[in-house]
Amino acid sequence: MSKTDFLNWKIGDIDNHGNTITYIHTAVNDYIIYNSGNDTLHYDENSTKVDYTKKLGALSKEMSLIEILSKAKEKKCISNQVALAWRECFNDNPEIAKGILENLIKKLISHGRILYVTGAACSFISILTIGLLVIYFLRFHPFKEELALVTKVFILGALGGLISILIKIKNLLLDPQSEKLNRIAGISRTIIAGTSSLVFYLAYKADIIFSFAKSDASNEVYIILLFSFFMGFSERFIPDFSNKISGLIEGDKFGT
Repeated sequence: MSKTDFLNWKIGDIDNHGNTITYIHTAVNDYIIYNSGNDTLHYDENSTKVDYTKKLGALSKEMSLIEILSKAKEKKCISNQVALAWRECFNDNPEIAKGILENLIKKLISHGRILYVTGAACSFISILTIGLLVIYFLRFHPFKEELALVTKVFILGALGGLISILIKIKNLLLDPQSEKLNRIAGISRTIIAGTSSLVFYLAYKADIIFSFAKSDASNEVYIILLFSFFMGFSERFIPDFSNKISGLIEGDKFGT
Protein backbone atom coordinates (compact mmCIF):
# COMPACT_ATOMS: atom_id res chain seq x y z
CA MET A 1 0.00 0.00 0.00
CA SER A 2 1.39 3.37 -1.03
CA LYS A 3 1.64 5.84 1.86
CA THR A 4 0.07 8.65 -0.16
CA ASP A 5 -2.12 6.86 -2.70
CA PHE A 6 -5.27 7.26 -0.62
CA LEU A 7 -7.60 6.08 -3.38
CA ASN A 8 -6.06 2.61 -3.13
CA TRP A 9 -6.28 2.34 0.67
CA LYS A 10 -8.58 -0.47 1.80
CA ILE A 11 -10.19 -1.66 5.02
CA GLY A 12 -7.72 -3.90 6.83
CA ASP A 13 -4.65 -2.02 5.57
CA ILE A 14 -2.15 -0.46 7.97
CA ASP A 15 -2.00 3.34 7.89
CA ASN A 16 1.09 5.53 8.12
CA HIS A 17 0.91 5.43 11.95
CA GLY A 18 0.69 1.65 12.33
CA ASN A 19 -3.10 1.53 12.89
CA THR A 20 -5.43 -0.93 11.17
CA ILE A 21 -8.03 0.78 8.99
CA THR A 22 -11.55 -0.38 9.90
CA TYR A 23 -13.66 2.10 7.92
CA ILE A 24 -13.03 4.72 5.24
CA HIS A 25 -15.34 7.74 5.25
CA THR A 26 -13.76 9.80 2.46
CA ALA A 27 -10.75 9.24 0.23
CA VAL A 28 -9.53 11.69 -2.41
CA ASN A 29 -6.13 12.48 -3.88
CA ASP A 30 -5.22 15.07 -1.26
CA TYR A 31 -6.64 13.53 1.94
CA ILE A 32 -8.37 10.56 3.54
CA ILE A 33 -10.69 10.34 6.58
CA TYR A 34 -10.98 6.93 8.22
CA ASN A 35 -11.43 4.94 11.43
CA SER A 36 -8.81 2.79 13.10
CA GLY A 37 -9.29 -0.44 15.06
CA ASN A 38 -10.76 1.23 18.17
CA ASP A 39 -13.17 3.38 16.12
CA THR A 40 -10.94 6.43 16.56
CA LEU A 41 -11.29 8.92 13.74
CA HIS A 42 -8.13 9.86 11.79
CA TYR A 43 -7.16 11.77 8.71
CA ASP A 44 -4.04 11.82 6.57
CA GLU A 45 -3.02 14.30 3.90
CA ASN A 46 -0.94 14.40 0.77
CA SER A 47 -0.68 18.07 0.02
CA THR A 48 2.05 20.65 0.40
CA LYS A 49 -0.28 23.47 -0.68
CA VAL A 50 -3.06 23.10 1.91
CA ASP A 51 -2.70 22.89 5.71
CA TYR A 52 -5.62 20.65 6.69
CA THR A 53 -4.67 20.76 10.37
CA LYS A 54 -5.07 24.53 10.29
CA LYS A 55 -8.46 24.16 8.63
CA LEU A 56 -9.64 21.88 11.42
CA GLY A 57 -8.65 24.57 13.91
CA ALA A 58 -11.89 26.36 12.99
CA LEU A 59 -13.76 23.45 14.63
CA SER A 60 -11.67 23.26 17.80
CA LYS A 61 -14.41 24.56 20.12
CA GLU A 62 -17.05 22.16 18.81
CA MET A 63 -14.63 19.22 18.83
CA SER A 64 -13.70 19.89 22.45
CA LEU A 65 -17.38 19.87 23.49
CA ILE A 66 -18.03 16.64 21.60
CA GLU A 67 -15.02 15.01 23.27
CA ILE A 68 -16.41 15.97 26.69
CA LEU A 69 -20.00 14.96 25.96
CA SER A 70 -19.45 11.73 24.04
CA LYS A 71 -19.08 8.24 25.47
CA ALA A 72 -16.99 5.31 24.25
CA LYS A 73 -20.04 3.30 23.13
CA GLU A 74 -21.20 6.21 20.95
CA LYS A 75 -17.84 6.61 19.17
CA LYS A 76 -18.85 4.89 15.95
CA CYS A 77 -22.08 6.87 15.54
CA ILE A 78 -20.36 10.14 16.42
CA SER A 79 -17.41 9.54 14.12
CA ASN A 80 -19.73 9.42 11.10
CA GLN A 81 -20.98 12.95 11.83
CA VAL A 82 -17.52 14.27 12.72
CA ALA A 83 -16.07 12.77 9.52
CA LEU A 84 -18.76 14.52 7.52
CA ALA A 85 -17.89 17.81 9.23
CA TRP A 86 -14.18 17.31 8.56
CA ARG A 87 -14.86 16.70 4.89
CA GLU A 88 -16.87 19.91 4.62
CA CYS A 89 -14.10 21.76 6.43
CA PHE A 90 -11.43 20.36 4.11
CA ASN A 91 -13.60 21.41 1.15
CA ASP A 92 -13.64 25.03 2.42
CA ASN A 93 -17.15 24.90 3.92
CA PRO A 94 -16.40 25.66 7.60
CA GLU A 95 -19.88 27.05 8.35
CA ILE A 96 -21.53 23.86 7.12
CA ALA A 97 -19.03 21.84 9.17
CA LYS A 98 -19.83 23.87 12.29
CA GLY A 99 -23.55 23.36 11.70
CA ILE A 100 -23.08 19.58 11.55
CA LEU A 101 -21.11 19.54 14.81
CA GLU A 102 -23.54 21.91 16.57
CA ASN A 103 -26.44 19.60 15.69
CA LEU A 104 -24.43 16.68 17.03
CA ILE A 105 -23.77 18.55 20.29
CA LYS A 106 -27.51 19.26 20.66
CA LYS A 107 -28.27 15.56 20.23
CA LEU A 108 -25.70 14.60 22.86
CA ILE A 109 -27.09 17.14 25.33
CA SER A 110 -30.68 16.08 24.66
CA HIS A 111 -29.78 12.51 25.67
CA GLY A 112 -29.18 13.65 29.25
CA ARG A 113 -32.42 15.63 29.23
CA ILE A 114 -34.40 12.62 28.02
CA LEU A 115 -33.05 10.53 30.90
CA TYR A 116 -33.93 13.30 33.35
CA VAL A 117 -37.51 13.61 32.07
CA THR A 118 -37.91 9.82 31.93
CA GLY A 119 -36.86 9.56 35.58
CA ALA A 120 -39.28 12.33 36.56
CA ALA A 121 -42.16 10.79 34.59
CA CYS A 122 -41.60 7.32 36.09
CA SER A 123 -41.43 8.84 39.54
CA PHE A 124 -44.72 10.70 39.04
CA ILE A 125 -46.45 7.58 37.71
CA SER A 126 -45.28 5.68 40.81
CA ILE A 127 -46.46 8.49 43.10
CA LEU A 128 -49.84 8.63 41.33
CA THR A 129 -50.32 4.84 41.50
CA ILE A 130 -49.36 4.61 45.17
CA GLY A 131 -51.48 7.67 45.97
CA LEU A 132 -54.59 6.24 44.34
CA LEU A 133 -54.08 2.94 46.18
CA VAL A 134 -53.70 4.81 49.48
CA ILE A 135 -56.93 6.74 48.85
CA TYR A 136 -58.74 3.50 47.94
CA PHE A 137 -57.61 1.48 50.96
CA LEU A 138 -58.19 4.35 53.40
CA ARG A 139 -61.80 4.88 52.35
CA PHE A 140 -63.01 3.24 55.58
CA HIS A 141 -60.51 5.00 57.84
CA PRO A 142 -62.04 7.46 60.36
CA PHE A 143 -59.72 10.20 59.05
CA LYS A 144 -60.14 9.22 55.40
CA GLU A 145 -61.00 12.73 54.17
CA GLU A 146 -57.94 14.34 55.78
CA LEU A 147 -55.58 11.55 54.65
CA ALA A 148 -57.03 11.57 51.13
CA LEU A 149 -56.50 15.33 50.93
CA VAL A 150 -52.89 15.01 52.07
CA THR A 151 -52.33 12.33 49.41
CA LYS A 152 -53.89 14.52 46.72
CA VAL A 153 -51.72 17.44 47.83
CA PHE A 154 -48.58 15.35 47.36
CA ILE A 155 -49.74 14.04 43.96
CA LEU A 156 -50.56 17.52 42.64
CA GLY A 157 -47.25 18.85 43.95
CA ALA A 158 -45.40 16.09 42.08
CA LEU A 159 -47.45 16.87 38.97
CA GLY A 160 -46.46 20.52 39.27
CA GLY A 161 -42.80 19.48 39.46
CA LEU A 162 -43.16 17.32 36.34
CA ILE A 163 -44.85 20.13 34.38
CA SER A 164 -42.09 22.49 35.50
CA ILE A 165 -39.47 20.09 34.11
CA LEU A 166 -41.27 19.80 30.77
CA ILE A 167 -41.53 23.57 30.42
CA LYS A 168 -37.90 24.25 31.37
CA ILE A 169 -36.37 21.22 29.63
CA LYS A 170 -34.56 23.27 26.97
CA ASN A 171 -32.71 25.25 29.64
CA LEU A 172 -31.45 22.21 31.54
CA LEU A 173 -27.70 21.63 31.37
CA LEU A 174 -27.03 17.95 32.11
CA ASP A 175 -24.04 15.70 31.64
CA PRO A 176 -25.13 13.02 29.11
CA GLN A 177 -22.48 10.63 30.45
CA SER A 178 -24.06 10.57 33.93
CA GLU A 179 -27.04 8.41 33.01
CA LYS A 180 -27.83 7.15 36.53
CA LEU A 181 -27.36 10.61 38.02
CA ASN A 182 -29.74 12.16 35.48
CA ARG A 183 -32.42 9.57 36.23
CA ILE A 184 -32.00 10.02 39.99
CA ALA A 185 -32.16 13.82 39.58
CA GLY A 186 -35.43 13.51 37.66
CA ILE A 187 -36.90 11.14 40.26
CA SER A 188 -35.86 13.38 43.15
CA ARG A 189 -37.28 16.50 41.46
CA THR A 190 -40.86 15.16 41.59
CA ILE A 191 -40.41 13.87 45.15
CA ILE A 192 -39.09 17.27 46.26
CA ALA A 193 -42.00 18.95 44.48
CA GLY A 194 -44.49 16.72 46.33
CA THR A 195 -42.71 17.41 49.61
CA SER A 196 -42.86 21.14 48.90
CA SER A 197 -46.64 20.91 48.54
CA LEU A 198 -46.86 19.05 51.87
CA VAL A 199 -44.85 21.80 53.57
CA PHE A 200 -47.29 24.31 52.07
CA TYR A 201 -50.23 22.29 53.42
CA LEU A 202 -48.74 22.16 56.93
CA ALA A 203 -48.07 25.91 56.83
CA TYR A 204 -51.67 26.46 55.71
CA LYS A 205 -53.07 24.30 58.51
CA ALA A 206 -50.91 26.20 60.99
CA ASP A 207 -52.42 29.51 59.77
CA ILE A 208 -49.01 30.74 58.61
CA ILE A 209 -50.05 31.34 54.99
CA PHE A 210 -53.26 31.74 52.96
CA SER A 211 -55.58 32.00 55.95
CA PHE A 212 -58.13 33.75 53.71
CA ALA A 213 -59.01 30.39 52.12
CA LYS A 214 -60.54 29.14 55.37
CA SER A 215 -63.23 31.80 55.18
CA ASP A 216 -64.68 30.09 52.10
CA ALA A 217 -65.34 26.52 53.23
CA SER A 218 -67.02 25.51 49.96
CA ASN A 219 -63.88 26.19 47.92
CA GLU A 220 -61.21 25.50 50.54
CA VAL A 221 -60.23 22.07 49.19
CA TYR A 222 -59.95 23.39 45.63
CA ILE A 223 -57.79 26.30 46.76
CA ILE A 224 -55.51 23.92 48.66
CA LEU A 225 -55.14 21.60 45.67
CA LEU A 226 -54.55 24.51 43.29
CA PHE A 227 -51.79 25.99 45.40
CA SER A 228 -50.33 22.51 45.98
CA PHE A 229 -49.77 22.31 42.23
CA PHE A 230 -48.15 25.75 42.14
CA MET A 231 -45.91 24.94 45.13
CA GLY A 232 -44.71 21.81 43.34
CA PHE A 233 -44.20 23.80 40.15
CA SER A 234 -42.13 26.43 41.95
CA GLU A 235 -38.62 25.43 43.00
CA ARG A 236 -38.25 28.33 45.39
CA PHE A 237 -41.03 27.72 47.94
CA ILE A 238 -39.15 25.57 50.46
CA PRO A 239 -35.91 27.65 50.37
CA ASP A 240 -37.82 30.94 50.63
CA PHE A 241 -40.14 29.64 53.34
CA SER A 242 -37.17 28.23 55.31
CA ASN A 243 -35.34 31.54 55.05
CA LYS A 244 -38.37 33.43 56.40
CA ILE A 245 -38.78 31.03 59.31
CA SER A 246 -35.05 31.25 60.07
CA GLY A 247 -35.31 35.04 59.99
CA LEU A 248 -38.17 34.97 62.47
CA ILE A 249 -36.27 32.65 64.79
CA GLU A 250 -33.14 34.76 64.62
CA GLY A 251 -35.24 37.86 65.25
CA ASP A 252 -36.74 36.29 68.37
CA LYS A 253 -33.28 35.38 69.63
CA PHE A 254 -32.00 38.92 69.25
CA GLY A 255 -35.20 40.32 70.75
CA THR A 256 -34.95 38.29 73.95
